[in-house]
Amino acid sequence: SVPEYQFIPGTRRWLAARGYFSFGRYTDGDWSERTVGPNHLYNVGRWLHTKGLFLRLGDPDRHQFSFEGGLEMGCQFGGTLYATDEHGNKSVKTKFHTGLKDLIKVVIPLGGGDANDPVQSGEITNALGNHVGQWSAAVGWRSRDHRWGVRLYYQHFFDDHSMLFFDHAWRDMLLGLELKFPRNPVVSTFVYEYLITKDQSGPVYWDATDKIPEQVSGADDYYNHYYYGNWQHWGMGMGNPLVISPVYDSGNTLMFRHNRIKGHHWGWEGNPHPDLHYRVLMSYTRSWGSYFYPTYDVLHNFNALVELTYAPHQLPGWSGKCSFGADGGRLLGRSVGIMFTISKKGWL
Repeated sequence: SVPEYQFIPGTRRWLAARGYFSFGRYTDGDWSERTVGPNHLYNVGRWLHTKGLFLRLGDPDRHQFSFEGGLEMGCQFGGTLYATDEHGNKSVKTKFHTGLKDLIKVVIPLGGGDANDPVQSGEITNALGNHVGQWSAAVGWRSRDHRWGVRLYYQHFFDDHSMLFFDHAWRDMLLGLELKFPRNPVVSTFVYEYLITKDQSGPVYWDATDKIPEQVSGADDYYNHYYYGNWQHWGMGMGNPLVISPVYDSGNTLMFRHNRIKGHHWGWEGNPHPDLHYRVLMSYTRSWGSYFYPTYDVLHNFNALVELTYAPHQLPGWSGKCSFGADGGRLLGRSVGIMFTISKKGWL
């Protein structure tokens, strides 16, 4: 990976790039076997491939305006798919291939699989593995004295190929605004984000057949995939935290049941004293369930965090932190927590 932007030679510090490329393997196979209930599927030994490339136009340290854009993609593949019957007994449904040709089809999304396997046959015409990704863009402005700053950013999530380009309208999004203020004792940074995932290319998915030769690539069902264990690891979602993770679902399933949501997030921080820092985070979410499992009523959820950090200048490197968090609403229920932390940076 190249985690920080590096200037491209010959561009006079106007163009920079960063990116990453990785392969990994999930470690939650035994946990999935213990968690999944009767009449469900789960995958053991699945693999993960991720990659991303970002470009930045303008140097924030030298120019008032800058623009960033990039593409990230991830793919789950391989592993052994198990099925449980109504009594909870497991059986092997299929074993997905992970040979060299399959790895190439994962890096470059291509069709693959075993045509004689009724489970894998769908991957012959689609793409090998469970592919997701996002397009990102951001534009920023800073005053000449760097006291003020504004950043507007946008993310477009896609599941498989139907929303990769413009086959469907891009109605789902994450839209954010970040403001940086001159030094003052009240607030130094403010951020607001709006999230909507209700469209998902529309409510219908249909692969063309001889009787109905129309292809309808909708109902993307974000983060869910029956064959590859969904977009989660140990029950925790690998995506936006406002989409409730399967580990919080008591239904003995690894599915995301609330992936059609609208969410708002606010956060701000400041330094009322040179030794004191505070942070406040709040989120409000409304859920319609999913296309396949809609809720009877629109459910809501509220989350809040208040955090105070005291770092006395008389004790360099030492700090104490007090955090208070609370949840409310019908999605997660009510809960309250408090945490105290004492930390030391550097040598003891």
